[in-house]
Amino acid sequence: MSAATLDTGMINNYLGLLADKALRSINTKKFIELADFAGESKTKLASELGISRPALYLSQAKITKKEVLDRLIPFVIIGDYAFVLFERDERKTLEWLMTPNPIFFNFSPFQMAMAGKADPVISKVKEWLGDTR
Repeated sequence: MSAATLDTGMINNYLGLLADKALRSINTKKFIELADFAGESKTKLASELGISRPALYLSQAKITKKEVLDRLIPFVIIGDYAFVLFERDERKTLEWLMTPNPIFFNFSPFQMAMAGKADPVISKVKEWLGDTR
């Protein structure tokens, strides 16, 4: 799949991170998988997502804090681009999303997004895909 077939501005949710089309609930199983890749504690993950730790063990959790949603949506977009970049290899994509990267000052794309700094990550992945839009 080329960058041209990835509709920019649209959330494809290729990795299944979001649990609903209203973009208000997350697929907790996927986020636990991400935390496991990074060796991150479930308590820290729950805190970053603005949910209680027990909510992580539900099939989906509603995100009610606007500031968390404002960071999660760009992260899902980063995941969409990365999924295309890694030729639909979900494992490689999840690993890349959670691995500290020197290009991003040794923060992972997840950490960048959750810190409100998703734009440089999106720009870089689009550049790697040859998307200049």
